[in-house]
Amino acid sequence: MGFGSAPFGTTPFGLDAQVISVRRQRKPPAALAFNGLTKDYELDADGQYKGVHPVDAKVFLILRTAVGSLRSAPDIGQGVSNLRYIERDRIRAYAQDQVRRALAAVVAAKEIRIESITVDSAARGRVVLVVTYVNLITLRRQVTPPIPLAA
Repeated sequence: MGFGSAPFGTTPFGLDAQVISVRRQRKPPAALAFNGLTKDYELDADGQYKGVHPVDAKVFLILRTAVGSLRSAPDIGQGVSNLRYIERDRIRAYAQDQVRRALAAVVAAKEIRIESITVDSAARGRVVLVVTYVNLITLRRQVTPPIPLAA
């Protein structure tokens, strides 16, 4: 009998192989850990995606996003990436102001409390941010990984 002479499901073409498997042992994470340097999600030793608290993921992704780069949410993100020129003595204050503005909604929602904002502008045309904050949901102090931005 040829391929087209019988309807699918009545010959071996439509039969599913019976697979016996174990039930999934892991729950998917609520939010995924993102690595800003590799621009990829982090994996654990088993090759599974690492999870983080959703508030921590929100903070990191807001800081990694340049304001105006998302058409659906143009106000989300920090403005340091859009900077064309600023004097060296003002970059630190400008970057800290942009981080506070970007995280204002998260702070107002009482999800985090910002403790410190470290700005490294030693390399010309590049700003690296590190934000230390307290996640008020988990009550744990968090430090973002270094976030390099072109400025």
